[in-house]
Amino acid sequence: MKKFLSLLLIIGLCTSCKQNIFITNDVNVQEINDVVLIEPQTEIGLITKGNNVFANDSLSDVASRNLEKILTYSVRHTHVTSIEHIGQNQEINNFIVHLSHMQKNEIEYVTIPSFIDSLIESSGKRYGLIARQSGFTRTRWNRTAQVTKAVSLSVLSAVLTLGMAYVYVDPIVAVSEISLAIIDSHENKVVFFNMVSTENEPLDETKTSKLIFNLFEMAGIGKN
Repeated sequence: MKKFLSLLLIIGLCTSCKQNIFITNDVNVQEINDVVLIEPQTEIGLITKGNNVFANDSLSDVASRNLEKILTYSVRHTHVTSIEHIGQNQEINNFIVHLSHMQKNEIEYVTIPSFIDSLIESSGKRYGLIARQSGFTRTRWNRTAQVTKAVSLSVLSAVLTLGMAYVYVDPIVAVSEISLAIIDSHENKVVFFNMVSTENEPLDETKTSKLIFNLFEMAGIGKN
């Protein structure tokens, strides 16, 4: 197993991340109704001891299947009519991460990697939906240990301050970050992008479905 990300970095991504909704003015996104879904890209880590996060391929595979199911069947906004199964692809991962760090006015002019553009065109579609989920979860034992530790620290703070202060901080037990983008392969540009970071369980299909639904709803897509 390889180290995934430090917990502090992941928490920083979660707490500092803001909505970054982008919709092009050149295309009426609400009228897009024939989209190819590129196999969702996922990086899910597992904490078994302390706060050390390690990449977990099995959990990442489960997350990818969940996203595919949600984006194909559960969320009406996507209008997905076909799927391109390509496995986990570093170029697509890097591109979505790149988008997540850009300002809205920069996304409009970003260059679409030729691989992604060709992949969409080869499917016979004009529009392609790419999705990425990253985050971590904990084992049940580790989760219990973190809660116990938080309670112990709060009691200690009360003892040391003679009851003047009682500080309890809920431990972060999970993080889920989801990014979605629709690519126009004819114009070679991003026509929609949105993302969110939450302290949700990344493998909770119901919560993930709600997050994705909200990402489209907040952008005004699918309200008609």
